[in-house]
Amino acid sequence: MARPLTELDRLAARRSPGSPLPAVLLVAATFLVACGVAWSTTGGMKWQAVALLSMVTAAALSVWLHLVDRFLDFATWLLLFCAPITLDVEWWHVVGYDPIVNTWPASMALSIPDLLTYLLYLAWGLELALRRAEPTQRLGWTALWAFGLAAAGAASIRVSRDPQSSFIEWWRVLHFVLLFTYLAKRVRTRTLLEWLVISIALQCWIEVAISTIQYVFKTSLGLDFLGERAGVKTFDTPDGAEARAGGLMGHPNNLALYFVAVGPISMAKSLQQGLRALPRLFWIATAVVTQFGLLITFSRAGWLCAATCALLVFHWQQRRLGRPLVVSLFLPCLSGLGLFVALFLLWPDFRDRLLAPDYGSTETRWQQFRTAINVIRHTWWEGTGIGAYTDGAWRWNDGSGDKRNVLYRVHNGSLLVTAELGIWGGIAYHAWAWLVVKRGWQLMKSLRDPALWTIATGCFAGLLGWFAKSLYNVHTPLADVNLWYLSALLLAVGACAREDDAAPAPPRAAP
Repeated sequence: MARPLTELDRLAARRSPGSPLPAVLLVAATFLVACGVAWSTTGGMKWQAVALLSMVTAAALSVWLHLVDRFLDFATWLLLFCAPITLDVEWWHVVGYDPIVNTWPASMALSIPDLLTYLLYLAWGLELALRRAEPTQRLGWTALWAFGLAAAGAASIRVSRDPQSSFIEWWRVLHFVLLFTYLAKRVRTRTLLEWLVISIALQCWIEVAISTIQYVFKTSLGLDFLGERAGVKTFDTPDGAEARAGGLMGHPNNLALYFVAVGPISMAKSLQQGLRALPRLFWIATAVVTQFGLLITFSRAGWLCAATCALLVFHWQQRRLGRPLVVSLFLPCLSGLGLFVALFLLWPDFRDRLLAPDYGSTETRWQQFRTAINVIRHTWWEGTGIGAYTDGAWRWNDGSGDKRNVLYRVHNGSLLVTAELGIWGGIAYHAWAWLVVKRGWQLMKSLRDPALWTIATGCFAGLLGWFAKSLYNVHTPLADVNLWYLSALLLAVGACAREDDAAPAPPRAAP
């Protein structure tokens, strides 16, 4: 069934061959960018980078609208491609600094994904106002729990030690929820879904390229205007400190979480039935480089989660094809063991990371867990305020650990969300996560189309890996946009499958 036309599509379709619409759009966009360039001279390199990217984007959007008439699809693709990159402009700074809450954001920022989100919702609102909007997927309780999480965050601002900083944190979470809702409801065509998955693969190549250079030269590249935030950490080895690459994600653990979440998609696509040779080669290469990028983050939890996700994807794929357990489980476990032994014997950095002492890291986490439970017990109704966990930990710690460990945020996403947002925020988060995971499992069981099944399986395995890693690190839906768009794509698979089922069968050829 053909995709229903959007208002912008109809506008483009109605223009005559000599219509000035593309020229008008390009002139208007160029004028706005020129104003941005003039402003950028006062803001330094980051503003100039934003102006340059805006100019390129404006030209690309104008060409797309003129030639292809799929403006909104391209804007959606660009939204997802830019989502993991922290390319933003800080336009309002918080005055003052509180050492008790040093993890709070310092300024209100406006990013390219934010601008694209506004644009897409504006177009959607225009369609609704003109009563020409296409049908969207009903999310039901999944969307209600997502907005319930945002509402709990807004309510927690009242009790925060610093309401301004908490509001900044909440504003970012609201954008995550809006992005999730738009993608889950509006992505309904197989072609757009496939292109969105390709955007994730391209992002993986960018992250691996930057993190590889960081690891080889053992230094940050100075790409702060692209989102790099001290992207190199170290760990101790017998020969001295060794670099851990963080790419554009700021911290190696964050980059590892990204690869854990999106890595299963490329692996699932590389195993897809009926895939042609060239696309399969692309997905195999993407899967390999993604795992290499994960290795040089030297995140041990990331390694374990990624290995488990890879095993699950391979097992599910082989069982779907009717292969026995010896093929789906025994052979990959044996191959994984062989790869582990090879890395352990031949790569000293890998071996040192596994054998190096953790300097009380595990013990510290258990102290943090006890402190977080104590914080929840004392502030269970409204929490400490979004982003203000360390204030609660300072007041309600159980006395174990030194001051440095007490002021660390608890390395458990579930406890951290519940402590900051209160019991209702914790319920909303876990209910939303349960509904998304439940829907993913149902899709894996019911889908027959190989292409859609591989996307659903990759997203589902990636989400399982994300949730598993968040139980031992500071990873929450309040700070990681990748969780939101991955969940949205998983739900969008179901909408695309329903669109395919509703499409009329092609006419049979005459005998």
